[in-house]
Amino acid sequence: MNNNSIEAFRRNLSLLMLEQNLKYSDFDTRRSGISGRYVRRIMQDGLGIRLDKLDIVANFLGVTSIALLDPNMKLESASPENLQKLVDAYLASSSKSQEFIMTVAERETERS
Repeated sequence: MNNNSIEAFRRNLSLLMLEQNLKYSDFDTRRSGISGRYVRRIMQDGLGIRLDKLDIVANFLGVTSIALLDPNMKLESASPENLQKLVDAYLASSSKSQEFIMTVAERETERS
């Protein structure tokens, strides 16, 4: 996968996890077929994802693999409650994760 696909995947995974109120540990406790630690490494450490793992994550989240890679994916979760969750999650994130979130947010704003 190229860098744009990885960035789209990370953005969409973050949004879907927020929308579904999921934590990394939920991948373990709900027997997703992929570990929460692996997902966290993808999100925070820049680890890439294999196609077979992409399918597992997509199935767990109830979307297609293509949707996870779509840089224009939109969610119906822009309610005030979910925006507050987003702010809370941002504040609880590591500085590296916050930097990534800001990069994605700025890029998405430029596309609008």
